[in-house]
Amino acid sequence: MKNLKNYCTIIIAFLAMTTFAQAQTVDTIIAKYLEATGGLDKWEGIDSYVVKHSYKANAATDFDEEVNVSVKNKQLSRKKTILQRDFFYVVDGKEGWLKIPMGSRDKAVTYTTKDLSDKEAADLADEIKTGLLPFVNYGEKGFTANYVGEKVIEGKKTDQINLVKNTLKLEYYFDKETGLLNREVSTDNGVTNTIDHITYSTSKKGIKYPSVSIFVNSKDKKKTNLTTEWVFNSEIPAALFIK
Repeated sequence: MKNLKNYCTIIIAFLAMTTFAQAQTVDTIIAKYLEATGGLDKWEGIDSYVVKHSYKANAATDFDEEVNVSVKNKQLSRKKTILQRDFFYVVDGKEGWLKIPMGSRDKAVTYTTKDLSDKEAADLADEIKTGLLPFVNYGEKGFTANYVGEKVIEGKKTDQINLVKNTLKLEYYFDKETGLLNREVSTDNGVTNTIDHITYSTSKKGIKYPSVSIFVNSKDKKKTNLTTEWVFNSEIPAALFIK
């Protein structure tokens, strides 16, 4: 029994050291990314942001997206433009709604409003908490994280870390040389989205971000060109949150 007790003590100590080493590795990789993209002080100074996406695959499914977020006011508005029609998904605090364009495109647009379910509103509000970089302060956002190891992506050595929360799994592949993010993969309820970042740009605030990427969804498996623009601490129009 004494030998068994000693063995258990050694195993527990080993697991504790492994967990500590994993956390150190994950945090070191994230810190390197923050430094490579402008520094922690710049990221901590963000209280609002706008993200503009354009998804182009020369198909009817092409769309543009603009997300306005006020972190301090817990507000998010996502405008999705399909065939020149704007749809708005909005959350303001705990309340959420969808604005659907009505009528023909040759006339002034009018909208009908539909309340989101409690779960839909909560999921949208969770995006405010998760923010632009879910892996930053991942524990406070409800994720567990682990370092997976090295992987070669498009000929470049990367460090892979995974984040998990409920059914959501996020994979991040950071360039070992530059510290920048080369690939990110999200899997939820059997659907996987993969984004390979090709080009980085720098915002007026001095933060570097991925501006040209390739997006692939596991459902249609079609390569889509994704262009992105990030704008920080701009004024978020109050009209976006009028129901």
